[in-house]
Amino acid sequence: MIQITGKVFIIIDALDECTAREELLQWLKHLASRKAQLIVTGRPGVEFQSAIPRSFGKRNCVQLDKNVINGDIRSYVEATLEQKPDFVEKRLSPSLLEEIRDKIGDGADGMFRWAACQLETLARCLSPAAIEIALVSLPRDLTETYHRMVQNIQSEYKSSAIRLLQFLVHTKRPLTLPEAVEVIATEINQEPRGFDIKRRLFQAADILRYCPSLVIIAKVTNYSETVEELHLAHFSVKEYLLEQAQFDLESASIILTRTCLTYLGDIKNNCSTIRSDFPMARYAAEYWTEYAVSAKTSEDIVRITAASLPGNPEVVQLLLEKGADVNGQGGQYGNALQAASLRGNLEVVQLLLDEGADVNAQGGYHGNALYAASHRGNLEVVQLLLDEGADIKAQGGYYGNALQAASHGGNPEIIELLNLNDAKMIPRKRSSSTNLSQRIKLPRL
Repeated sequence: MIQITGKVFIIIDALDECTAREELLQWLKHLASRKAQLIVTGRPGVEFQSAIPRSFGKRNCVQLDKNVINGDIRSYVEATLEQKPDFVEKRLSPSLLEEIRDKIGDGADGMFRWAACQLETLARCLSPAAIEIALVSLPRDLTETYHRMVQNIQSEYKSSAIRLLQFLVHTKRPLTLPEAVEVIATEINQEPRGFDIKRRLFQAADILRYCPSLVIIAKVTNYSETVEELHLAHFSVKEYLLEQAQFDLESASIILTRTCLTYLGDIKNNCSTIRSDFPMARYAAEYWTEYAVSAKTSEDIVRITAASLPGNPEVVQLLLEKGADVNGQGGQYGNALQAASLRGNLEVVQLLLDEGADVNAQGGYHGNALYAASHRGNLEVVQLLLDEGADIKAQGGYYGNALQAASHGGNPEIIELLNLNDAKMIPRKRSSSTNLSQRIKLPRL
C-alpha cells in the first residue's frame, strides 16, 4: 500500500473522535506491515478495550497510568500560569498561584480538556476574589463544565450563540469564519427578523465572545489557500451538546433550515458578486434542503419557505408533495397562506389555495391572509383572496380587520377594492376541478 522503501511511522491521534471508526480500524489492519509502524491514541472506550486489542494484539496496547497523566497536567498548568499573558499580567500572589496549581492539577483526574477549560475560566476573572470563588466551586467533570459554559453565555448573545452551536454540531462541512458571522447576522426569533448587514460583527474574531471556550478559530490550508474556519473547541463539546434536546438532529434542523431560507430570502445582489458579498449564500443554497429533510416537521418548513423565498412556488410544491400540511398552524405568520400573502407571492398564494389552504384561516401576527396582504399593499393578492372567498369583516391583527390595516398602510386602491366588495360579496365554493395547471405553469420536481 505504501510504495516507498524503508520504514514508515504513522501517528493517528484521537481515534475516538473519528465518526467512521470501524472503517478506519479495517484500514489500519491492512496498513500494518513490516514497513509501516503505527501509533494510535484515544480516550479509553470500546475500540481501545476490545476492537484494537483484537486487531493488533493485547501486547501492543498500553493504557497510560492516570498518575503520570496528572503529572503532565500539573506541568501544563504551571506552564500556562507562567506564560499566558492573562495570568502573567494579573501578578497573582504566590499563594493564589499555588492554590490554582493544586486545585486544577489534582482535580483534572486525567482530563487535559477539563484543566484547560478551568484555566480559561480563571483567565477571565477580574479580581483575586473572583478566582478564589471559582476555585471553590469547580465543576466535577466535563459535562458540568460545558453546562456552565452554555448557561453563562450572555443573555443578549444566547439565542444566536445556540443557533451557531447547532450549525457547528450538524454542519455539512466546516463553516468558514465569514459564514459563521452571517449566521449571527441572521435573526429568526426576534423582531426585526431577517438578515441584516448591520448585524455583522465589526471584527470577525469577536464571534468567540458568543460561545467562550466552546468554539475556536482554526486556520486551514487547502492547496495554496489558507482560510479561517470556526470549529467546536473539542470533540467532547459536540458529545455534550448532542445530549441536549435542542441539539438533536430533528429539532436543530428546523432552526438551521429557517436560518438558511431567511438568509437566502433577504440577500439581494447580482449573480456575479453574490458569493463575495454574501459569504453564506452558497452554503445556504446547497444544504438547506438536506436540513429540511432532517427536520421532518414539514409544516414548519413550508411556512418559512413561503415567507422567505419569493417567487419559488416550485419549492413549496415539492414540500407539499412530501406531505407538508397546507393548513399547518404556528409561528409568526400563523400559516403558509398568510406568510405568502404578506410577501406578495402571488404564485405561491395560488398554489396553496389550489392545494386546499383555508382562505379564512386565523392565526399569526396578522390574523388572516387578507389582513396581511391588505396591510402590506399587495393588490393582486388581495384580489385573488377576495375571489376565493376571503371574509372582509374577519377580525384579527393589530388593527382589527383588513380594511383598517389597508387604511393604516395608506393603500387607497386596496381600500377601494375592499369597500367595493364589502357587503355585496358572497363567498363562493372552490371548484373541485380547479387546479394549479389552470392558473400557472410550474415545472414538476
